[in-house]
Amino acid sequence: MTRGAGVPDSESVYRLITNLLDPIEYPAEELASLYQSRWQIETTFNEMKTTLKGADRVLRSKTPELVKQEFWGLLLAHHIVRKVILETALVHEQEPDYLSFKNSLSIIRRKLPHSGAFPPNQFQDWWSKMIEQVASGLITSCRGRSNPRCVKRRTKQHLPRQRNEALNQCYNWKIEIVK
Repeated sequence: MTRGAGVPDSESVYRLITNLLDPIEYPAEELASLYQSRWQIETTFNEMKTTLKGADRVLRSKTPELVKQEFWGLLLAHHIVRKVILETALVHEQEPDYLSFKNSLSIIRRKLPHSGAFPPNQFQDWWSKMIEQVASGLITSCRGRSNPRCVKRRTKQHLPRQRNEALNQCYNWKIEIVK
């Protein structure tokens, strides 16, 4: 997909270039809507690689079986954080995308060591307090890219982007099929 010249929130033209040529089997509207899903997948990979595992850490296991086990552990941990976010969104009638993954992970890491320090009948109270803390991490702007959409330049000594420019910019998407 390529982006035409323009500024955020303006009438910009996006063109999807694909080799899926059968319009009946692959409708243009469906292909265009899948582009946003792609960014959700990329964001999930980023959450697992940098936020959950840590950007400077690698998988420590030395055998293929243990690497698989470590990877499954990362997937399970990601699922647990997302489950807490979903539960929070349902309780507070919010969109899960507007709850911070990083904030939620931080709260879970702080609260989890204390989960065994009370009788089981107090679990619901502990859970409710954690849900309230996760709800406080509401993201007020849209969940956009972690890097701005811009023309890539050669690596230079200085950054091409001005420091006061926002990293996450909201775009209004409109699907229009042109024949």
